[in-house]
Formats: sequence, C-alpha cells, structure tokens
Amino acid sequence: MSCSDDTPTTAKDAPTATRAVTPLGTPDLPPLKFDQVADDPATVATDVNSEALFALGSAELSPQAASIVEQIKARLDQAPSYVRIDGYTDGLGDDAANKDLSTRRAQALADRITALGTAKAVVACGDGEVGTDGTSADPSKRRVVVSISSNPVNGQCS
Repeated sequence: MSCSDDTPTTAKDAPTATRAVTPLGTPDLPPLKFDQVADDPATVATDVNSEALFALGSAELSPQAASIVEQIKARLDQAPSYVRIDGYTDGLGDDAANKDLSTRRAQALADRITALGTAKAVVACGDGEVGTDGTSADPSKRRVVVSISSNPVNGQCS
C-alpha cells in the first residue's frame, strides 16, 4: 500500500513481527543485576542509573521505569523481603537541593514498590552528593541503589 492509498489498514495488513523501540534520549535498560552485599549475606543490591528512572532534575518516575519496577517485583515475588532505596545525585548544584532531589526520587520508587504489595517494608533515603567530589557532573553518581534483604533493613537515613 502506498502513502496515497486511502484503503484502511486491517489486522491482516499489520506486520507479523514487532520490535521494541527505546525512546530517543533514554538509556538502554539492561536487566538488573542483584549482587550479594559483602558484609551482609542476607542482602542483595543493585545500582540503577537515575536516567533510567527520572528525567534530569525530576523526581517523577518515567515510563521506562516500569521495566525496572517489574524486575524488582519479580525478585520480590520469589521471596517477599525488606527493601531499602538510597538515592544519590552528582556533585553539581546546591547540597540541600541535591539532598531533597535524591530523597524525593528514592521515595517515588519506594511508593511504586510499596504499591506492588510484595515487600514486607520499604525504606527510602536520600543521600544527595555522598560519594562525589561536590563539583563533578559524573552521571554514574546519579543513581538509585535498591537493596533487598530477608532481614529488616536499617530505617535510619544519614
């Protein structure tokens, strides 16, 4: 069918194969890899790049976050556990603003995980620029760490 053809498209005209399309400007979303936490054998953790969850400077979960949330849900479906989410920012910007942004991001993800109903408890902490030099725009520092444990998690935020 050409572009000038006014014949309506029907289901039989649809392609038989589809391909996943990642919106422009979004990072590739590889499967999450949960690693054992060295000093706590009951806990596994994974780093998630903030760009996979949020637009720059935003604490609203992006549509692409659904894939990550589904992977966390699959892990929790195996064994309902306790979850701790720590949000981090790069070193650019005001310390207080970065602390606030990281807290709001961690809480947004915590709210979504809590809504799944499979976690025993979810704790959200914003750690701001911890681990940065305070001036770097290093995107690897803009992340959320999700820790899952069979033991209650530390609810104390720094």
